[in-house]
Amino acid sequence: MTEKTPELGRKFDYVLGKATGNLHNAQRSQSMLCQMQRIGLPDNPLTREVLQKHFSEVLNNPRNISQILPNGRVVRESLLMGPRGGVKVESIWAGNRLITVKLLGAIK
Repeated sequence: MTEKTPELGRKFDYVLGKATGNLHNAQRSQSMLCQMQRIGLPDNPLTREVLQKHFSEVLNNPRNISQILPNGRVVRESLLMGPRGGVKVESIWAGNRLITVKLLGAIK
């Protein structure tokens, strides 16, 4: 089976506290950055590499599909591990394009 390459756009910026736009998005983005820092993944090149690898594995593992939405998008659940713990991640995909990321809680 051919490995799919994820289209991540600017989602790393969102997850790492750099969202622009409305207040809600900026606050949610900052909250995600706090969760990432709590598990030992600050915004740096290594963390971005970890995120790239994580989302590539998520996209290519059919076992983490939790739901297929009526519009054909796929909800996937995963656990992102850092040096100080992990965080549950819910991601929504349209094909290989990452649409939405939610960090659902840090686990130590």
